[in-house]
Amino acid sequence: MSEPLARGGTAARQRANEILNRLEGVDKPVVIEVGVNTGILSQLLLSLRPDLTLYMVDSWRGEQEQPDEYKQTNDMFALRTQAAADAAKARVCAMAGKFGNRAKVVVLDSVAAAETFEDKSVDLVFIDADHSYEGCKADIEAYTRVTRKWISGHDYRNPYPPYDFSGVDRAVEEAFGEVETGKNVTWFKCLYA
Repeated sequence: MSEPLARGGTAARQRANEILNRLEGVDKPVVIEVGVNTGILSQLLLSLRPDLTLYMVDSWRGEQEQPDEYKQTNDMFALRTQAAADAAKARVCAMAGKFGNRAKVVVLDSVAAAETFEDKSVDLVFIDADHSYEGCKADIEAYTRVTRKWISGHDYRNPYPPYDFSGVDRAVEEAFGEVETGKNVTWFKCLYA
């Protein structure tokens, strides 16, 4: 592991390290982060890997616009106000501006956003959006064709109440059977060598 990746201990840094470790040896990697919120992970990825291009996909919808299945997971991001979602989006847009054309903000529903990418056009997709079974399954189905190597995500086998992220476990296991796991409840599946 390179020196910059060895430092830190925050949850977002652990996720960033897990992602970047899988991109070692990849020249100018292209990554899609599905579910961005305030962009903490995004900023780490862009800062720690200066040759990385990142597509940050999020709908930034408030509770009134979220699917019922997602709200039932108790995820705080499914239950936030539209004002809070708008503030998160503004923070991401401001942060993205500091990274020029390496940071691309995509304000769309995750499945609709997947349709804008060509098959096998990115090195890694990281899914951390709708944590319901239906939402995670739809994202896995939509993004599997987009990656040329890794599909991955967050909150797999997450033991922390009051959230019910069991739908993530079910969707991941139905799609792939066994997956690699990493720090901070991350999961990874290498689809192509």
